[in-house]
Amino acid sequence: MAHTTLTRRLAMTLALTTAPVHAGTVTIDRMGLSEGNVVALLEATSDYHMRAMRSLILDKYPLAHHPRRWEALEASMRSASVARVEYRYQINGSLQTRVYHAMSGPPLSDVAESVFAGDSPAPTPPLLDSGDFTQREPHETTPHDLARQRAMDASDDAYFSELPEGSARARVTDVDNSVLTAFEVEGAQGAGDAEFKAIRAIERDILDGVVPRGGTLVGMVGASACVSCRHALESLADTYGIDARLTQVFGGVSTKVQRDAIASGVARWKGPLLVDAQSGRPLIARDLLAESRDRQVRRLLSPLGTNDARPSSWIRRSFRLGASKMAPDSEKGQRGRSRPPSESDDPVFEDC
Repeated sequence: MAHTTLTRRLAMTLALTTAPVHAGTVTIDRMGLSEGNVVALLEATSDYHMRAMRSLILDKYPLAHHPRRWEALEASMRSASVARVEYRYQINGSLQTRVYHAMSGPPLSDVAESVFAGDSPAPTPPLLDSGDFTQREPHETTPHDLARQRAMDASDDAYFSELPEGSARARVTDVDNSVLTAFEVEGAQGAGDAEFKAIRAIERDILDGVVPRGGTLVGMVGASACVSCRHALESLADTYGIDARLTQVFGGVSTKVQRDAIASGVARWKGPLLVDAQSGRPLIARDLLAESRDRQVRRLLSPLGTNDARPSSWIRRSFRLGASKMAPDSEKGQRGRSRPPSESDDPVFEDC
């Protein structure tokens, strides 16, 4: 085993030192209508994170909690975007692929702690004109905060045992000699964006000798890539000779595409959603991904979803299920997406 590891390291070192230097290229495209297996692959990345959060909660927060806490957890996990990036490279003439899975936002441990260990969430947000709304200054991230987040994110690795061989979770890292810098963009999270985490994870692996430079990057993100992440991808490509292609999942298509799909009988409107005329499933890629992630949340991260997996000593609480006439805040999807309620919407949890 030691000999195999040493041989691989020597081969990797040779690849790092002999890889041809060329100017990397970057192609960023957008996908409106669901095509190919992009949504399915992003759904799998989301599922890894949902299952990891489920395991974390069962491990660290095994007792019952107020329904509003679950609502906050559901909203957080739904709104976080996901990214899946493949890095392909040659070793001794053999094509190798390493897959990076990422979710935007703080580490899962940090999210769970803020939900289950912090103050109980307010039942409703304050009204903007009620006089009790306070404009807060954005929190400045300190080196201590970054060190804490890195430590928490590293500890979360224990909950990602279901990742297949050849896959890695892209987490919060501090890369020495990094050429990637994140800057604040409205509506984005800078270094906390899923695609930025994946890009930085590739750079870290190049610097650590895990993968060689000069490979090919094929990625997809369940939202639109911000200017900061585009700049980071260009820096990665230029510095390490990588040809990169990133597919963004957009939330809409042109009016012409909509009209043509409806006129051909392929699509119809279901409220504000463009759906398949026969199945009623969303045709817009981001809507379809959000629907799949809604189901993941209900199956894995609701009080009922985690009930059967809890130890027998868990204090059981009963909930009355009822149809929701108004979609709760947690039904808002990725980066502002919303949809009308349906019979498959989340149940309303009420203390009996």
